[in-house]
Amino acid sequence: MAEGDIYKVNYIINGIIDTIYVFNGGKDKANNEIFNTNEIENINNNKIKIVYSKQQIHLDDSIGMIKIKILNQVKKTISLDEIYLYCQKIETFNSVSLYQILTQNKKLH
Repeated sequence: MAEGDIYKVNYIINGIIDTIYVFNGGKDKANNEIFNTNEIENINNNKIKIVYSKQQIHLDDSIGMIKIKILNQVKKTISLDEIYLYCQKIETFNSVSLYQILTQNKKLH
């Protein structure tokens, strides 16, 4: 992880983003450096709150440590077991490797 990486945690209530917690170690950055155009539009249209954290999430943090950092930032009366973490990731697949995965290396037809 490069120094200064930023992680955004969406606090979702009933399927709707209520607050976005930005874990950037308290570094000052413009919103257009943190959010893309679609995110900024969503934030403005849905009046989503943004909270900047002085904490930083590191690549080698365990899931438990990340949950503790989120819990400390959110300051709600919830337990670690109530925090569900997931992410969006863009991945490019090679058609040959995808075929091998789906057919379990040609064992399934």
